[in-house]
Amino acid sequence: MTGIDEYAFDSCTALASVTFGKGLEWIWDDAFCGCSALTDITIPAGVTEIGENPFYHCAGLKEIHVDKDNAAFASQDGVLFDKALAELICCPGGRAGDYTVPDSVTAIAAGAFSGNTNLTGVTVPESVTSIGEGAFSGCEGLTVRGYAGSCAEAYAKENGIPFETIAQGPVKGDYNGDAAVTVADAVLLARFISEDTALTSEQIAAILNHEPDFDGDGIVTIRDVSEMLKQLGTSQPA
Repeated sequence: MTGIDEYAFDSCTALASVTFGKGLEWIWDDAFCGCSALTDITIPAGVTEIGENPFYHCAGLKEIHVDKDNAAFASQDGVLFDKALAELICCPGGRAGDYTVPDSVTAIAAGAFSGNTNLTGVTVPESVTSIGEGAFSGCEGLTVRGYAGSCAEAYAKENGIPFETIAQGPVKGDYNGDAAVTVADAVLLARFISEDTALTSEQIAAILNHEPDFDGDGIVTIRDVSEMLKQLGTSQPA
């Protein structure tokens, strides 16, 4: 057998475990729909195609695992992703409480969380720019959390899903508090690094609170100023 068709095991409520053969290559939409006794499942190495939420309404499914040699898919914390962890494909229906989508994710597949009545909240990062149709359908009592103006907010509002705004943290490099990173901020950082005594205590506090280690190497040096200017497309502070 190379594949499992849509609804192949639909509502097999006594099905408690599944062992796939090595020749399996695809699993289509809703293949195990309503198999409420399943608690975990492992996608074998040879599977290269998976349809829309093949484990829809599997209320007892806590984890989806993927063979480490699979070249197309991966599992993280029991959730199914593509190999690059860029697309969240399926969150198991038995997952309960709150879930935070990893920052590596840019897309949430159609039906990814559909039918999960155990989840109370899903936090979606700003990295997500695409959410498929019905991604949260049938998730009673679920609140989507995300940033103002994000894809998550737009999707939630369009689909009548409760949405909670995450407070935006300090903008890295915005040392003068104008909500943008400009050459003026690079000048302030350069003055801070050179221990300019004319800087006020408020300016010093603002720099310390907005990540002076701009290049992320663990120390604050003139290289941080250079990295800021590089990202701003200029060579030296005015």
